[in-house]
Amino acid sequence: MSGYVFLPSGMEAFKEITELTGGSVFLNLTETKLKHFFQVVWKKENMEIAWTNGSWFWCHEEYVNRSEIVSNYSLRLDRIQENDRGRYFIEVNDRDGRTVYECVANLKVGEYHLITLAFN
Repeated sequence: MSGYVFLPSGMEAFKEITELTGGSVFLNLTETKLKHFFQVVWKKENMEIAWTNGSWFWCHEEYVNRSEIVSNYSLRLDRIQENDRGRYFIEVNDRDGRTVYECVANLKVGEYHLITLAFN
């Protein structure tokens, strides 16, 4: 069934984001009423790339100095690279390790195209 994305029960609808290489993008946590959670984990495909528990922040070595989980727990990626394209998942876990919120976004990466106009 092309064109459909099937998500686990409780997972928020699919989002698609396009950004140019070298740019910055926010992968937003859209649920604003989350309470009593312990950890926010961002993954690209199946690899953890960043997490926070509100006190500590960790990111995978590929994202050092170009990623941050901001105050609303959205993920900011800077200096976008071609290999950043793909599916990103957020998981919000409670103190018992249960996932209380999930969302998925697909990041597409384009390239800058410089167009030079010549007038005679």
